[in-house]
Amino acid sequence: MHSSTISAVCVSLFFMVGLSSAGEVKHTVIELELPAPRGNEDTAGGLLVAEVDDDGRPDILATVRGHLGVYAGSGEKLWIHQADLVVGGQSESQGLPGHHGPGVAAGDIDGDGRTEVVFLTRDGVLHVADGATGREKATARPPVPSGAERWELAIIADFRGKGDRDLLLQATNKDGYRTGRYLAAYAADELLAGGKPLWTTDHFASCAHNGARLADLDGDGRDEVLGETLYSPEGQLLVRAAEYRGHMDSVFAADVRPDIEGLEVVLLEEGSNYVQLLSRDGVIWREHFRRQEPQNAAVGRFKKGADEIFIWCRSRYNEHQKPFVFDSRGEVVFDYALDDFSPDGWTASGVEVIHTIDWTGSP
Repeated sequence: MHSSTISAVCVSLFFMVGLSSAGEVKHTVIELELPAPRGNEDTAGGLLVAEVDDDGRPDILATVRGHLGVYAGSGEKLWIHQADLVVGGQSESQGLPGHHGPGVAAGDIDGDGRTEVVFLTRDGVLHVADGATGREKATARPPVPSGAERWELAIIADFRGKGDRDLLLQATNKDGYRTGRYLAAYAADELLAGGKPLWTTDHFASCAHNGARLADLDGDGRDEVLGETLYSPEGQLLVRAAEYRGHMDSVFAADVRPDIEGLEVVLLEEGSNYVQLLSRDGVIWREHFRRQEPQNAAVGRFKKGADEIFIWCRSRYNEHQKPFVFDSRGEVVFDYALDDFSPDGWTASGVEVIHTIDWTGSP
């Protein structure tokens, strides 16, 4: 793999880096040598922050159709690669990774102490590149399930307790409404050597709009696979969400209930319009607020002086949204009209993307 230069600087990346001593927002603008998206509706590609050049500071991986650009946090270009990456828009019709999905992962998958960058291309090839230079280190062409068009998402995982030395491949069904039902878990070295998977399944029930999530729910140092169904590191079905109508819009992992061992999984339903909380052992609660669709959420400690985890739900209104908040026990503790709290001049479209952040450095 080699770096290649694109003549026009077409995309700018703006990100906040903190507060000045006067309380002003500090920010950096990085000019990316990547083609701009094709029109206002093109949501293929996205951003990933990871430490790839092994200097101890986070770097930025940016993808658009046909290009992967890797930049240091300072803005210095590390390398750019042109390839037919597996990125796209709506996953239900185009497959994973979905809107704004970067289609790239980073981690030390071979244990050499250096970061590798992992991505799939539409010809069915898995690529492994040196994170600092972009030099191609290995490729593989894993077999694809008969009901899928191609492998669409590669996720770095730890299924064996050996660190980030495993890979999870995911694909959607090629016909009809596409969801990521196909999984194959591999030891990374076995996959690159043409070996067999650790386990596979054609029955994973994924979030409808993006890929599987990974989290160590029980603290044993190995990852579970999260969606509407929860799978163990060995590929065993652990839990299925309570029966509902529709599909899952969002999946989160957090220690919502410290009184219960391990982490919990938050699921947002579209259709029946409930919120579910699952543990590795089963469904903890399933509640709704006036049968309004939760749509998107932020999960975190939002009450000053309290350690309780809350689930803030956006609501589905296209304009003038009316968010509502569940506590850790499934009780709605607050609901409001966003218009009553939004800044002057805020769009009637309200909130579209939400992130839980640590802005102050406090717990």
